[in-house]
Amino acid sequence: MDRNKYFRTVAGTALGILFALFVAGAILELGARLRFGRPLPDVLPDRDTLFRYPENGVAYYWFTEDEHGTKRPMPFYTNALGLRDDPILPKGPEEFRVLMLGDSFTAGMGIEQLDETIPRQLQRLLRALAVAAKLDR
Repeated sequence: MDRNKYFRTVAGTALGILFALFVAGAILELGARLRFGRPLPDVLPDRDTLFRYPENGVAYYWFTEDEHGTKRPMPFYTNALGLRDDPILPKGPEEFRVLMLGDSFTAGMGIEQLDETIPRQLQRLLRALAVAAKLDR
């Protein structure tokens, strides 16, 4: 078989397979939309869910400031900065602050107790290390 003819046959077969996969995906998508309706938006900007779209367009969503949510499997509240934490008190002279930013995993969306979230566990670890450092002096 001629080399060009072989290449055209392989390329044609590959394009045919890709086209068939595209058509199959489109048919499945159409069937799902007809059966289940339009997909829900990823984020509902609503006070009960505590989400809002950011004005800066950088982040996917922010939590609403100073809110208590009820439409979660557990109670969920935010402070004045829109962070899932207790109210922020004025910083002391010997105090270090660590801001932990992240996604729903970092915020502990599926965790009922705030003390079980990753930021709180890190806070306990850092406090224990700070006490140990003070005792070593």
